[in-house]
Amino acid sequence: MKLRYYISVLAAIVLTACATDGITPTVVDNPAGLPVLFSAGSESRSRAVPYLGHNARFVCRMYYISSQTDEVFSATPVESWLKVNNTMGNSVYRDGAFGVDEDNDELFDNYGFEKTSRIFYWQNRKNHAFFAYTDLNRAFSDDYVAGSKRSNLCFEDPEPYVLTEIVAEESKEYKGRVHDMRTAGLDSIGQQPDPAQALTVMYPGGSTQEANRVPLVFSHCLSQVVVNVKVGATSGITEALTADNITQIEMLGVSEEAYTYYELDLTNATYHAPTYKPIDLSQYGEAQLQDNPYGTAIDMFARDAADCPPGYLKSFHANAFGHLKALRIHWIEPDEERIEHITTFVVQDPAFVNLKSGTRYIFNIELRRGTVAVIRPEILPWEIDETVNTTSGFVQDPRIVGTQSELLQAIEDGVDDITLNADIKLDQALVVPAGTNMRIDLNGNTITSNANGAAINVKGNLTIEGNGTVQGGTGGDNVAVMVSQGAKCSIMNGTFGVGADANGLGNSCIYTTGGEVEIYGGYFSTDAAYNGFYYVLNQNNSNPGKITVYGGEFENYNPAVGDDYLKGDFVAPGYKSVLASDNGSTKVWKVVPKDGTSATVGSASDFASAVAAGVETIKLSGDIALDNPIDIPQNATTTINLNGSTITNSGTGAAITVHGNLTIEGDGTVSGGSGGDNVALKVAQGAKCTIKAGTYNVGPDAGGLGNTCIYTAGGNLEIYGGTFSTEKDWGGFYYVLNQNNSNPGTITVWGGTFYNFNPATGDDSLKGNFVAPGYESVLVSDDGVTKIYEVRKKTT
Repeated sequence: MKLRYYISVLAAIVLTACATDGITPTVVDNPAGLPVLFSAGSESRSRAVPYLGHNARFVCRMYYISSQTDEVFSATPVESWLKVNNTMGNSVYRDGAFGVDEDNDELFDNYGFEKTSRIFYWQNRKNHAFFAYTDLNRAFSDDYVAGSKRSNLCFEDPEPYVLTEIVAEESKEYKGRVHDMRTAGLDSIGQQPDPAQALTVMYPGGSTQEANRVPLVFSHCLSQVVVNVKVGATSGITEALTADNITQIEMLGVSEEAYTYYELDLTNATYHAPTYKPIDLSQYGEAQLQDNPYGTAIDMFARDAADCPPGYLKSFHANAFGHLKALRIHWIEPDEERIEHITTFVVQDPAFVNLKSGTRYIFNIELRRGTVAVIRPEILPWEIDETVNTTSGFVQDPRIVGTQSELLQAIEDGVDDITLNADIKLDQALVVPAGTNMRIDLNGNTITSNANGAAINVKGNLTIEGNGTVQGGTGGDNVAVMVSQGAKCSIMNGTFGVGADANGLGNSCIYTTGGEVEIYGGYFSTDAAYNGFYYVLNQNNSNPGKITVYGGEFENYNPAVGDDYLKGDFVAPGYKSVLASDNGSTKVWKVVPKDGTSATVGSASDFASAVAAGVETIKLSGDIALDNPIDIPQNATTTINLNGSTITNSGTGAAITVHGNLTIEGDGTVSGGSGGDNVALKVAQGAKCTIKAGTYNVGPDAGGLGNTCIYTAGGNLEIYGGTFSTEKDWGGFYYVLNQNNSNPGTITVWGGTFYNFNPATGDDSLKGNFVAPGYESVLVSDDGVTKIYEVRKKTT
């Protein structure tokens, strides 16, 4: 008998061309016939490795500023094919065909380039942008079509996917390659798409070949999910479970189509981040959604036993993108009844739900009978597929500690996974020994140092997570976290602070003396300044080490300015630091993804930071109370998906003011608040706002009189759907839609529901008709107190 149980739980470019002594290149003769030679090497870039092996190929475009007076790159780039011809990453030009006869010397020149190939030359002494593309799982396959420049690596696409299908801005002309992420019919992860891109901007650097090397560092565009499975000693499984008993793992709620973009923004040489096709749950039947409420279910690939970390039975990998909502594990007990278990683990941590490009997400799962799988998740940079994937000590159960003696004993015992269950005060530094690979989960608790020096001194490899606090103490040369020579510390989240020294002067919060620090999130501060500088992140002047920031908030300190003495920029490539708040005495900077990305936010600070950073698609993950209004800046194009959440204005004025281009979609609510001159949404001079859905309302002012729900002051408003109301009238008129009398802008309504306001009557003073041609406003309800109008398309 077979039973089934379901469990659910929550490269270098070389050319002797130009010389330079500074920012402006010096013009020298350009020797004829010296080509640009590529390498996919990475010696000069942080966190980089040689992504492309011997005989791998890629295609590259060279964009250039066409004249000395232009400021934008040419819209007609030069395109060439290249092939890696040695293990150091140097590459040679090809004429598109990957299978050219390597032994035929007549085909090649003295540099090893195919004679018929197109070779890059510097066009002038201004910036050039080199944008390369490959598929790491197809970089060795020959699918070139002679005469058509068609292959799986080419930039052109027979049916290019246009960005406007996702982002509502018709002026954008990014084109993208669609990648089918479904695994049906595939035998291995090597058959899934794994696009990689590299972008370098530079000008000719000198009169030698070495001075003109341009590094191309390839990065994964998608993400990878890894699931490692084992059985615990207390699992309740009575017989030995083998790898064969774990039959299938599915990723639920990940997108079936991902898109990478390969046309540059010619003004600043950037390209749009990878995106994906949202899941349409309406295409699934009720029975399917009962079995899987997340829509898509994509199989993962079982890897060879050699790829499985020590202590685990089986490892599954798959490339993915979008949102990972859950993991569904199928396994069969080894007893004679062959009971099949289907365990669904719901991913709730936003850091794991929202998959980022170039990232590997690792879930370490312990199977148990009739209960949940124990998940120990890990996020790592996905550098190359050949990277050895270990669990960094997560094989064992974590040591639970609640006192200083227990914590120090765990470190002395060599425990590499420690979880706090209480606040701990330290009378001595917590030293992570050299050669160790440790994780400390603060678990919401606080480590406070009562000693002089560093609260945590990292000499090995340490990851800190768990949204707790590390307080470096006060009264001496205090530091929250110090990372010594050759060590590394990764901070995922939490609060990190330090007090002043004995003279009341500022100490360093995070300090490196030859070590490496990576910050992915958290809040960082020091109580006092030293000579006017807040040493939140600090490097030793003679042995600085390295600090890279991917996220987090920093009080009175901007990570983009780097060290006080050594300067530099600590913000990671692809990210930027924005001023998130300023109350006159305290400024807070936040590191966020650069423009052209998407973000999911659940707090007012995250929402404001995403808008300030120019994030194009913002999705809410929870209700947000705004103490300060949200301002969509000029030249910004933003889409907000309310996603069932509510934005509430806790102050006065407009909850959201649009100076750029805003689209609002998704069910949810924007409440303008009450008690002052409140407005749910204001569209300022020259701005545009498009409302597709949602509920919009506003309460009365301080005198109990009606406020305006949606207000235009020289901007353009288009409404296609939604519900709109104001709680009170003013002089008998409900100001649901209102225009500034001297600078009205435009309001056009194609749809929506309006309480006590008829869009066909237009503005109270300016009159007119807001209803679009071919549409009409219909009174659908009148109970004597409330009238409801709907705008519909005319039927006759």
